[in-house]
Amino acid sequence: MEPCFSTIQEIASDALRQIKRDLERTDEYCLLGYSMGALVCYELYYMLKNTVGRLPKHMFLIASGPPHWDRKMKDYKDAEKQEIIDYIKQLNGTDSELLECDEMLDYLLPIARNDFSAIYHYVPTVSDEKITCPACVYYGKNDNEIQNCVLEWSRYFEKKVKFVCFSGDHFFMFRSQSSLRSVAMEIITAMKADIVL
Repeated sequence: MEPCFSTIQEIASDALRQIKRDLERTDEYCLLGYSMGALVCYELYYMLKNTVGRLPKHMFLIASGPPHWDRKMKDYKDAEKQEIIDYIKQLNGTDSELLECDEMLDYLLPIARNDFSAIYHYVPTVSDEKITCPACVYYGKNDNEIQNCVLEWSRYFEKKVKFVCFSGDHFFMFRSQSSLRSVAMEIITAMKADIVL
């Protein structure tokens, strides 16, 4: 099992390490992040800016509040196993059969524990420079946790952000093939990039 990282910045740093070779082989690329992955993309953008110097052509951020948003959750770092399982069930995005399989839980729970803790403790990198590439933000109209803040992603970008609201909750893309197809087609149309990370 790969190491679990304890901060969003550590996850972004690992992503940077993994994609550096790919960036040498392509002229253009974009970043895509779902939920916590959108925060990773935010951090990764500034890491790329400071190390590689080649910035993404576009960013696609899905089902996430902006970096400064107060995520009203607890720290699950030292939580009991059942408490984490209950929280995952509450999120309503994981098949209940998976949560009843001990082998799968042995694999998933350390990852979930670290991810939830990383989100809880997240302090975003502050930069005087806004993100220069275009961005699209996709979200579900019934994703109650981010409804009041999702539009605030605009403050992080120089250019106007495109916001697209879909029917559904936090996992709208996984519950509707048409939503998934719409996002995929928009990315392909907007980008024509060599790789999507």
